[in-house]
Amino acid sequence: MWLETRKDFLARSTYRDYVVYVRTLGKFFGNTARLDTFTADDIRGYQRSRLQKADGSSINKETSILQQLLKRTGRWSEIGGAFVRRFAITPPTTHK
Repeated sequence: MWLETRKDFLARSTYRDYVVYVRTLGKFFGNTARLDTFTADDIRGYQRSRLQKADGSSINKETSILQQLLKRTGRWSEIGGAFVRRFAITPPTTHK
């Protein structure tokens, strides 16, 4: 349903890619997964599991879809902040 609301704003190839990403997310989380129950740990668990079969670029694209869905439902501000705190994401340092 969400993807159909995006279709007119995406290039044809991007839409096809998104279909694959959504399908992949559905296989892992189940097609009845509720976004209101997702946690930062769920996202990290997905990433770790996918590393066995996919490269980082694909995993990032898939989790980007998840982030868009969570933003749409208003949950990303809670989960995104928790994700950063929980997994200590820090910006890279620059060397002079």
